Amino acid sequence: MHPVAAAFWGGFFTVAAVMLAAAMVAAARGFSRVAAAGATYSVVPVLFVCAFLKLLPIDEPDAQSRFLTHLTVLGSMGLTSQLLLVLRGYRKPLSNQPLQLALLVSAVAMLVLCWLVPPRWGMWLANGYGLALGFGLIVLALRKAVRGTRVAWISAAGVSLAIISLVTLDWIWVHGDTTPLAVHALGALSSMAYIGIMGWAMWMRYAYALELKQVLAQGPSFDPVTRLPSHAHAGRLVGSFLRSGSAQSLGVVAVTLANLATLEALYGRAAYNHALYVSAGRLRRCTPLGAQLGRLGDDGFLVLVRTEDPELLKHMAAKVRRALTQPIHVGEDIEQHTAGALPADWVADIGIGMSLRKDPDGAASAVATARAMSRAALAMASRIAFSEQREAKVGA
Repeated sequence: MHPVAAAFWGGFFTVAAVMLAAAMVAAARGFSRVAAAGATYSVVPVLFVCAFLKLLPIDEPDAQSRFLTHLTVLGSMGLTSQLLLVLRGYRKPLSNQPLQLALLVSAVAMLVLCWLVPPRWGMWLANGYGLALGFGLIVLALRKAVRGTRVAWISAAGVSLAIISLVTLDWIWVHGDTTPLAVHALGALSSMAYIGIMGWAMWMRYAYALELKQVLAQGPSFDPVTRLPSHAHAGRLVGSFLRSGSAQSLGVVAVTLANLATLEALYGRAAYNHALYVSAGRLRRCTPLGAQLGRLGDDGFLVLVRTEDPELLKHMAAKVRRALTQPIHVGEDIEQHTAGALPADWVADIGIGMSLRKDPDGAASAVATARAMSRAALAMASRIAFSEQREAKVGA
């Protein structure tokens, strides 16, 4: 094999190893179905590549053909089954069991048919079976994509790349060392892109499963609009931080959006929820790594961060102020009869209160102090108020 072609396939094996490592992480977190999908998307393509590149210790041509036949049929069935699982969001309703059974029966029937013909013909029949499943999956994914399933577009692209990879691998297996370098490059790049795209689809579903697990674990303590711990959970959140055993002080930051009630009165509940959702997303992006976020009442947010530096806390508060005072477009939620009188953009009237705490028994007072500071900050030009536990100083 040409050294450049070997380099391309080396890149493919690296991508597959990364995918397998991600699947192992998902398995360690208890998401067995996600891990199974990730392992399938990494191991099966590696077996395909090793077999078609003749890297396996099988020298007899008929044995190679029979092995490729079984690998193509079973691998195509496994990839199809996992992709169906991805498109369903890792759920296995009883209504889909007949589809899985039909897939298994078709694979067994194809293997029986392949054994009734010469080995080389059996391999081509298996390739046809894999291509038929691939085109069927593309049609199914596109149908779901039209209905609004975002991951379906990714899946359709991934299956298209898998078909390209299978065709190029067939070419390489037939022509051997005379295969042009461009075919090796196309096969390796399409295989890498396939694993990457399906890994992306797996991550989207994994993130959804992770969030769903968190929601089920927290129950009423989780706010579905902002995807943050709710106000009822705020005191326990601060208490767990203060009792974590860290020697560092805990920075408690409360953010108040004073005009949310006015927004709801003028624009409706949908605009209120939209503003909360967008504000929570902006808050996540401007808080440091390791910070813990939560809801605070009906009109605020809570941010917890470990720090001994008040200036760092003030710098973060300034970033939060800049982020949350950006306009939010709510024009679509305005009623028709008031559309001419109301603006299309809403800007939050924000106040930020900060408090540094060390007392492990002061969880409730830490939240109350920071929230009082945030409301006091509404009357300040800077919109930021700061309080230290022992000195009880407040400044703008």
